[in-house]
Amino acid sequence: MNSERDTLISEPDDGVYFAMNKGLQIAQGHLVVFMNAGDRFATSETLASVRGAYKADLDVVHGDVKFDTPRAGVVLRRSRGVSRRVFASHQAVYIRRTTHLCHQFDTSYKFAADYAVFAKLHTMGYSFCYLPMPLSITIVDASSLSVKNRPAMAWEDFQINLKIIKWNWFAALSAYILSITKIVIVKMLLAFPDAAMRLLPKKFGNRLY
Repeated sequence: MNSERDTLISEPDDGVYFAMNKGLQIAQGHLVVFMNAGDRFATSETLASVRGAYKADLDVVHGDVKFDTPRAGVVLRRSRGVSRRVFASHQAVYIRRTTHLCHQFDTSYKFAADYAVFAKLHTMGYSFCYLPMPLSITIVDASSLSVKNRPAMAWEDFQINLKIIKWNWFAALSAYILSITKIVIVKMLLAFPDAAMRLLPKKFGNRLY
C-alpha cells in the first residue's frame, strides 16, 4: 500500500453499501469509482481515458464493462442508458466525488443501491458522459452477490423503476416479470452440460453465467 494515498479499514458494518459509503466519505480527488475484490481496470490506459473525458461540468463518466464468466468466458456488456439498467456495473461508472457525497448509497437496498444512485442522478438532471469502451473487467461467478441474489435484485430494480425513475406500474411490472423469466431460464440452462451449451448461438450463450 502507498501510505500517502491508501487507507485500510477493517471493522464490522451492515453490508457492502455501508462499506462503500465509508470509502466514499474518506475518498479524495475529483472522481470516485468502486472496484470489488477481483475487479480490474480494462487496460493500463483506462484511468487516462476517463481523465481525458472528464470536464468541469460533468458529474458522471461511464463506459462498458467486460464480465469474466466461468461458462461464457469474457463477455462485453455495453452501456445503454438508465432505462435499460446500464449503470448497475458500478466498476465502469466514475462519479464526481462532491456529487456522490450528496447522493450516497441508500442502504435500505441490499443489492441494487448502486443502480438507485445512478437512476437518481439521471432523473435529477446531472450531466453524464458515455465513453464507448470497456472501463473494467469484472469477475462474475456463482459466488458473486449479483448472481446469487438475482431474484432479490430484480425486486429492488422494480422498486427503483417505480419510485425513482417513475415508470408506470405496467412498464415496471413488465420489466420485473421479464427479469424473473430470464433468471429462471438461465438457471435451467446452466444445469445442462458444457457440450450442450456450446450448441447454443454465441449471442445467447454469452448471457448464461
